[in-house]
Amino acid sequence: MPVLWADWDEEILAPEMQGIQNANFDLSLTGFDPKEVDNLLVGRR
Repeated sequence: MPVLWADWDEEILAPEMQGIQNANFDLSLTGFDPKEVDNLLVGRR
């Protein structure tokens, strides 16, 4: 069985995460590592 690998498109993901945060949603419920979330949001503040 082939192994599939995919990456997130951070240019799309970062503003989506920012929107979720702006809606007061608990980002820990997204399943992303907190450090990954912080890294995505650093450039968007």
